[in-house]
Amino acid sequence: MNKTQTFSIPVPLVSEAHRYAKQFSDEQATSEAGKRVYFNTLAVYAVHSFLQLMEIPTDFSASVSWHPVKRRFEDVADLFLPELGSLECRPLLPGETVMNLPSSAIEDRIGYVAVQFQQQLNEALLVGFIPALEPGNNPDQIPLTKLQPLENLIDYLYRLEVANEFLQGEERVAVKVREKLIQQPLSKIVAQLERIFHSYDEDEWRYAGGDLLAGCVATGEVISERSFATMVDRGSLDDSQQLELQDLAEELLGKLNHLWSQEKSEDAAQIDISSESPAPAPNSALHTQIEQGSASVDKALVNMSNWFQDIVDSGWQTLESFLSNQERTLAFRFATASRYRSGEPDTIEKKVERVKLIELGGELKTPLALMINVELERNQRRDILFQLYPTSQEPYLPPGVKLIILDETGDVFLEAQARNADNWIQLQFRGEALERFSVKIALGDASVTEEFVI
Repeated sequence: MNKTQTFSIPVPLVSEAHRYAKQFSDEQATSEAGKRVYFNTLAVYAVHSFLQLMEIPTDFSASVSWHPVKRRFEDVADLFLPELGSLECRPLLPGETVMNLPSSAIEDRIGYVAVQFQQQLNEALLVGFIPALEPGNNPDQIPLTKLQPLENLIDYLYRLEVANEFLQGEERVAVKVREKLIQQPLSKIVAQLERIFHSYDEDEWRYAGGDLLAGCVATGEVISERSFATMVDRGSLDDSQQLELQDLAEELLGKLNHLWSQEKSEDAAQIDISSESPAPAPNSALHTQIEQGSASVDKALVNMSNWFQDIVDSGWQTLESFLSNQERTLAFRFATASRYRSGEPDTIEKKVERVKLIELGGELKTPLALMINVELERNQRRDILFQLYPTSQEPYLPPGVKLIILDETGDVFLEAQARNADNWIQLQFRGEALERFSVKIALGDASVTEEFVI
């Protein structure tokens, strides 16, 4: 999977954020502690604002950073997400290139978000995140270059939500896990299972997962209130107990693998064509038609190869320019959307993104945004990703809108259709230089067809 171009997400620091920060800062015994609490509070509020925009619930009152006694003695900047757990929101001053992780800010977190401040404290930049750390692996600092892009955070939280819902259900494996780990919040277990899922090969899940569960198994005595890694001495479990936990972990991760793969496939509405598959042959006409009933307008063929020479065709924008011209809520939506790719980063020579607003007309009063990401691979093939987004305040695409790739005869080659609550739809394929194809966006009787040469 490729990593595509990522963005720092700017978040305004409104007066309420500064009011909380000043109130909590004034409670501290020293100016140094006051400054620490002030920035911690702003960082928490910035992440809260971002998640609210993404319609992800947060709860200040359940956050340690909002507790008047705990924040006085601990360097914490956590934000509690109901049903999911706590995110640590670590502040960075201007120019800092590492995210500091005090020991008090590591335990029991489902992830860590880096929040960088500017000289003027009117906004903060969310520059990246990392998911839950392995118990016992407590680094003091993490370079910003090691962070994942912010768009991955939304997918990560969604996977945690899916897993939490499963573990609260009545399937046998879910019931068994709850019986074994009755003393532990499920949110902590889920975050660690997700870490194992992405950090280990499938044939290692059994042992890594079994070791995790062994550290969380209920013994009737809580050794540590804060860290499930020391709940029980793993050496005290006999072979049969360890085998039972390994079986349980293997079955559980297999179930989660199915759920997460299913959700990614359904929600992305994505079709990925391998490099061995034939690239879509293009429409032979050298024009584009905008169809509104019987009306049509000719437009120029778009040459994607020119994009690697920094050429911006008429009607198109760079992604940076597009985002800067959008309202903040829309910029968030585009900048944080999933950019799933199939290639490996070391196979990519160049990549470029372009966006065009598509006016379908009819009952649709606002345009749709067609975004294209083209990656030039070292074998000179092009990996092309099309994504279609709404631009209205409504976060979802109109149900039924279609994104279609057409072959040289005008027949459908690939197609994705928006459902009732799709934030975007996308199609992906690979092709070679000089190949042509066309892309059609359609809703009811209205459609727009853009023609391309690779």
